[in-house]
Amino acid sequence: MERKYVVCKGYYGMGGNLAVAASAMRLANHLGRELVVDWVDSVYGHPDFDIFQYLFKSPEMNVAREELAGLRIWPEYWSKSINQTMPYSLVDRLESVTPTAAEMVGQEELENYDVIVITRDDKYWNESDFKPEMSTVLRCFQPSNKLAEQIAQFSRRNLGPSFIGVHFRHGNGEKTVVPPDLRWFFESVDMFLEKNSDAKILLCSD
Repeated sequence: MERKYVVCKGYYGMGGNLAVAASAMRLANHLGRELVVDWVDSVYGHPDFDIFQYLFKSPEMNVAREELAGLRIWPEYWSKSINQTMPYSLVDRLESVTPTAAEMVGQEELENYDVIVITRDDKYWNESDFKPEMSTVLRCFQPSNKLAEQIAQFSRRNLGPSFIGVHFRHGNGEKTVVPPDLRWFFESVDMFLEKNSDAKILLCSD
């Protein structure tokens, strides 16, 4: 049987890249294709290997991006750049190909292509209606044994049996991003600490 792929590229930060990867995996599952994650030379990449395969043991990558050259690729304007992670073009929106755009082409038409390239998340990641499905997809991304051990060591040294994780992020200055309400963070932490007085707080911010 002919192998077919959904390939996601890594144009963004770690969170954004995971959002794209999860959205691409959802599409791959729906179309019965293999997922290929290309984070080589990405923002969090490494020139000698794909950082995704260093961080995650699942899903497993069974094909290198170099093997995709010469295959039938959608969108077709990605054909000349398939061996790059973050190419840019003044003509084609290489960085803005979403699962919804692929679905609008239609499954029958997509069957004419060996490779579907996804470079941006969309409604499946952002809308609450799809949260249960995307939560299931995200659980498929299993950290590598090395990363899992590092996480466990950090937890043993710093967190203890009870803690609350707080991730505060404003965005990158986009006009559409609404800053988080600081009061909600403080109220949520206070409610947790009332029931878990010995708990620690893990604060993450970028």
